[in-house]
Amino acid sequence: MALTSALMKACLILLLRRHLRSGTGPGALPGLFRDPRLGRAIARILERPSDTFTVAVLAREAGMSRSAFAREFRNQLGQPPMEFVARVRLDLSRRLLVSTSQSIETIAAKVGFKSRSYFSRLFRTYYGIDPTSFRRQGAPPPH
Repeated sequence: MALTSALMKACLILLLRRHLRSGTGPGALPGLFRDPRLGRAIARILERPSDTFTVAVLAREAGMSRSAFAREFRNQLGQPPMEFVARVRLDLSRRLLVSTSQSIETIAAKVGFKSRSYFSRLFRTYYGIDPTSFRRQGAPPPH
């Protein structure tokens, strides 16, 4: 549990760093701080990345309609909600691949992917390398 908590905090820090580098304006706060409704949904994703998420589930968590939630999420964070979920899961899986000896299938399930093949395909698309090769390298691939 402590490892998961530390990894989720690291994900939040990465999200904040990316936001600040995106140049959305000096002092601009990311949507999760400006709108507590979005913050609730983001906190749920970070706390329980393996949950089954849909836009409807996240909108309910935020207390918003699906369309309003999807629009505000994209406007405030610069990406659709489900892309954010995938990126959080991929970042967590990347860390687990390097820091544990768990099987790729176990890691995929642990972070919320229902299929190892889908996880591997998405990992390769995002990082440019498959999870097995990534683990063998032991270092993050260039972005």
